[in-house]
Amino acid sequence: MLNKYRELVKKSLSTLGLLGAMRYLRDYSRVKMFGILPFPVYYYFFPTLRCNLRCKMCFYRQSEYYKIKEIGSNEIKYIFKNLPQISHVNLIGGEPFIRKDIFEILDFLDGQGISIGLSTNGTFINSNNISKFKIKPYRCDISIDGQRELHNSIRGWQEAFDKTTEAVRLLTKIGVRVWIVSVIIKENLGELKRIIPLAYDLGAEKIVFEFARKYSHAQILESAKIIGIPEEYFTLRFSDEYQFGISIDRLREVLAELSGTGKKIGIPVGFFPDDLQENLEQYYYGTMRKNGTYYCTLLTNGLIDWNGNVTACYAINKSFGNLLESPMEKIWNGSEFRKFRKTLLKNNLLPICDSCLYKYNVNFLLH
Repeated sequence: MLNKYRELVKKSLSTLGLLGAMRYLRDYSRVKMFGILPFPVYYYFFPTLRCNLRCKMCFYRQSEYYKIKEIGSNEIKYIFKNLPQISHVNLIGGEPFIRKDIFEILDFLDGQGISIGLSTNGTFINSNNISKFKIKPYRCDISIDGQRELHNSIRGWQEAFDKTTEAVRLLTKIGVRVWIVSVIIKENLGELKRIIPLAYDLGAEKIVFEFARKYSHAQILESAKIIGIPEEYFTLRFSDEYQFGISIDRLREVLAELSGTGKKIGIPVGFFPDDLQENLEQYYYGTMRKNGTYYCTLLTNGLIDWNGNVTACYAINKSFGNLLESPMEKIWNGSEFRKFRKTLLKNNLLPICDSCLYKYNVNFLLH
């Protein structure tokens, strides 16, 4: 029993690090008791939910959000200038570069001394605008899901592969750290290993294989009931059943093959979530919450949407306050946000969280 416990501790600390583990334990305890958290220093910002691609594995119900209002660059500047403390922001979407003012936004954030991460499909980055990268992002995550024909099929555009690979070459040439992110789905399972030498040839620093997020309608309904908000607040596309169309044995073989191929070629291979190989069965069958006590790591960080709303989750379009109307000091530990956090931990997160990548098992720290 003691050796098993030590192994669990070793795996957790090797993934996150001691400081990160203790931070999440601290935050878990504060939320469990009071619902409060320190102001975030790390933010996720959705400058838009619009996207130029139609990816097969996208989990967003995007069609309802194409015509939503997006705040302008001046409003974005106001928000980030008035946050109580911030050291890093990761721009995600949608596709951030679909905004015509994206470089203005990036330059402003950099001028505020904020470290910037980017998640993009890369199709808008080209030789005509690469010179506009006056800043050097902390890191740029770019999606490639296969060789040309397969990637284009998955992403829904026949020019996607060529434009994305060009973007990676251009970014690495000017010294930007690029991580290739590949989503694991049944369509590309047999071709994933071919992305590894491609990432190496493009100059990427690392390749990460992400477990596809998949949701059933029953999970969404139950989650809505637990948290006490209408189903319409959930931005997720759902399937009739919680399934992947891939046998777990085949998936386990592929993950091991990917790790070995990365070592052979000489490029780091990672997985998202980090513990995917160790806990594959639980991720596959959606039983994580039955086998551990979890903290939502997104709670520690700030999320700001395309309209300036402070939210708690990419999957739930629930605003706890708008930063154009109220300061973060009033929103962050307001009564509604505290109640939401406490409800989340009281129920060991939500059914939709079983396939989420942003949770941390605090079991070994609590016992």
